[in-house]
Formats: sequence, C-alpha cells, structure tokens
Amino acid sequence: GPDGNPPRLDARLVVIDTSALPEGSTALSLMMAIFATYLTNRWATTPGFKTLVLEEAYSATNLDAVPLVLRELVKRARGVGASVVSVFHHISDIPADSPLRSIIQEAQVAHIFAQDQPNDARDVVEIFRLPGSLVETVQSLPKGVHIYVRGKLPTTIVQGFRTPLEEWFTDTDEQMRGDDDDV
Repeated sequence: GPDGNPPRLDARLVVIDTSALPEGSTALSLMMAIFATYLTNRWATTPGFKTLVLEEAYSATNLDAVPLVLRELVKRARGVGASVVSVFHHISDIPADSPLRSIIQEAQVAHIFAQDQPNDARDVVEIFRLPGSLVETVQSLPKGVHIYVRGKLPTTIVQGFRTPLEEWFTDTDEQMRGDDDDV
C-alpha cells in the first residue's frame, strides 16, 4: 500500500495502478482480468453500491481470453450490485468480432465524445443506433461537449463544465510537465 503496509483490497476505494505496465501489453490485459474478477467476486458478499472502472478497456484485446472474462463480469456485475464503467477511446481499437464490442453495444449509458476519425464516428453512431445525421456532429463536438445516450430516453447533447474549485483541484498539467517544484 502507499503507506508501506499491505494493501487493503476491502477498502471503500481500491485503485489498481497499472501505469507501469506497457500500454496494449499482454501483462496489462491479464492484470485487468485478474483484478476485475477479484473485485467482482469480493463484492458478491459486500453490501452497497459498487463501481468498477475499466479505464483504457480497449487494452484488454491483447490476450484472447480477457475480453470474454470482462464481458462475463459486466453481465454478472448487476447481480452483485455493481456498475461497470468501460472507457473506449476509439471503437476501431476493438476488433469487430471481439466480445468487448458487446460491452459497448449493451451499455445502458454512453457518453460519446468527439471522434476525429470518420470510421470511428460512423461506428459509434451505428452501434448506438443513432440517426446517421449525427456522424458529422460526433466529429465536430468541441471540448467539454458530448452526446449522452441512456437507454430508450432521447439522445441529448451535453455541455460539461467545472467550477473554479474543480478546475484547481483537477488541474494536473503542472505535475505532468514537471513545472511544479512543490510536488
């Protein structure tokens, strides 16, 4: 753990930092499957609402069994009172025959941000059964604006914003560039 003690995998917030693993690697795929499986099984006996976030979920395509494991976990999560948030930056990163496609297709809620590539824009409109007229919209969404899809409710275009306090709290640019000597 961060304090030098053994990690508490039963804590209210568990973050598995995989940033040291190469992006798109077999090791990253395997770790995603192992920790997602562990947490989902642990949660089966844990009361309350739980959320599993699979950031960079497209990385799971590098080991054949992992997309299958993740698809099954997503399908079973609801039974243990958990939600699964999967982040996919480009649908073209996911092979058409991958089980990860079903995770996208069966999503109950989707936040669709700008897609630079025309094929990604067309794919996302097709997968979520949106009007074809939205392909150009998906390609031209400005920063902070996204298309919100929720079940059978009308599709909505949403403008996100942050308060000055949120901007200060979430601004990590200085740390990323190494500009701040106080960190």
